[in-house]
Amino acid sequence: MYVLLHGLPVDGRIWEPVASLLRMEGATLLTPDLPGHGDSPSLDCPDLRSFGSWLDRQLEGLAPERLHLVGHDFGGLVLADRAARMGAASLTLCSTLVGLGWAPVRATALPLAERLFYRRYGGRRWLAAGVRADLREGLLARYKAQLADPAYPERMREIAAGLPLRRCARLPAELRARGVPTLCLWGGADRGFPLPAGWWTARSLGARLQVLPGARHYAMLDAPEAFAAALAGVTS
Repeated sequence: MYVLLHGLPVDGRIWEPVASLLRMEGATLLTPDLPGHGDSPSLDCPDLRSFGSWLDRQLEGLAPERLHLVGHDFGGLVLADRAARMGAASLTLCSTLVGLGWAPVRATALPLAERLFYRRYGGRRWLAAGVRADLREGLLARYKAQLADPAYPERMREIAAGLPLRRCARLPAELRARGVPTLCLWGGADRGFPLPAGWWTARSLGARLQVLPGARHYAMLDAPEAFAAALAGVTS
């Protein structure tokens, strides 16, 4: 079973192009909405531990060794934490930092910086730069309500402020010790987390890096066929 977990500021619908391809091959999928996104209510305390507890409830009763975890951006961090704690059949991280690479993201929650990163743009610029031009209008329209929610910038800031840097720093060693097969899947034209971040992440995890040429931050939209093929390669 695949568990596909999105990042910010989107929801589980972001996986639809990849999910449809995987289902055609007979795969079973879970594509939950992170708390505060889609149909999932917000957490009272949106820190990594709370997201981890939420994920554990979603996966209760499912054997970790049968789960192929696929995460994007912050969703990838939540799944990396889960894999380090409980193991997994495999872990695929798309444009997901693991380690102290999250420190600059946490810094965006600081006074003054948060006005620029959250209150002024609230994720719109991130989305607009995250896909190729012909997909941009449709992506912004799909998440128009989320971006227009006056409370959402503060939720994004709270998630950034709740990043536990000590826990993030321990994750690479814990994942290596677990021996979870890990793939770092990166868009070659990702402007949010540029490709050198992918090289650094893969090296810190002892993982394989696969680049999707021309794909941007939301590589599952820019290159769904290549993305699905990469996942199939992990599970074969």
